[in-house]
Amino acid sequence: MASRWGFRRFQLRIVAAITAVITVIVASSSLVMWLVERDGPHSNIHSYPVAVWWAMETITTVGYGDHHPTTTLGRVVAGFLMVAGVALVGVITATVVTWFFAELDVLREVREIEREEERTEATLEEVLAQLERLHERLDRIERRGRD
Repeated sequence: MASRWGFRRFQLRIVAAITAVITVIVASSSLVMWLVERDGPHSNIHSYPVAVWWAMETITTVGYGDHHPTTTLGRVVAGFLMVAGVALVGVITATVVTWFFAELDVLREVREIEREEERTEATLEEVLAQLERLHERLDRIERRGRD
């Protein structure tokens, strides 16, 4: 049981670390994108909040297309953020799958314990039935000895 909780704490640390890393990536990508694109002649990212919105939709692979980089450096930043988004989806998927498999392992252990308890109960019932038969037999023998 202790190792199970240790594993869950480990998983929660992974989720916290992923959240922190993604927050830093979104914030820094937004800042770089805003600095690179804000004065571009054809740019549509003129403020930091718009750059944050662009980074959020890019890293989540939503990509509405309402905002996009127009400079070469902006596109490099976008490419980095796209790769980070795909990696994020992979890590989150792997973490969720790991949780499901851990829960399935617990369910298997519980089922095995229940089966063992059923076998023990059946064995106990059999032993009690044999004791009852022996008791009846002893009673018969004692009655014959008195008669």
